[in-house]
Amino acid sequence: MSGLAFSKSVKKDYRLSFGAGGSLYVIESKIFINIFLDSGDWSKVLDEITKNNVLQFNSDLTTNRRARELCLRLKSLSSEELSFYPDADFQDQSILSWITLCRTYEFIRDFTSKVVLEAFSKYRLELTYADYDFFFEDEKQWHPELEQIAEITRKKLRQVLFKMMKEAGFLSSENKINILLPSSHLRNLSQSTQRDIISFIPGGDT
Repeated sequence: MSGLAFSKSVKKDYRLSFGAGGSLYVIESKIFINIFLDSGDWSKVLDEITKNNVLQFNSDLTTNRRARELCLRLKSLSSEELSFYPDADFQDQSILSWITLCRTYEFIRDFTSKVVLEAFSKYRLELTYADYDFFFEDEKQWHPELEQIAEITRKKLRQVLFKMMKEAGFLSSENKINILLPSSHLRNLSQSTQRDIISFIPGGDT
């Protein structure tokens, strides 16, 4: 018991920079990936995206910051997943984009498994801000760095997270959880892809 308590007490800090990303960027990810497949170098992707302002922001600083976050996520994709993404349909791209979030940000991974999929498994299909707030407060016991997060930042992270769930397609505009079914091609792409579809996508185990 003491060993378990110790392991929980030394969890590394959550990475919360997904708030700076602001979006799932499903369509933009295809552009990033195509540049990477041509160059094999993520730094060249970042340079080209910033130089050409692909994300269409008014400042280079904002473009660079958000492009870095998107590159960070896309680096979590395997070579098979990167090759598959550009020609996949929008739903499969959305599923892979959500998986990159869960692989990159432990906060989102934990929220997905502990809140979204738990609610879905119990047929409690409405997801509320209160669900997020309860999760955030509960995680403070394992992640004391959350105590330092200002209220305005906590709400911003919540807003961005709910926005990205809707962009992914498994949360409706009324905050209802929907099944999101991958194609058989995506599901069978690799064992890790199949595992993460089951772990992070509502209905992924069907």
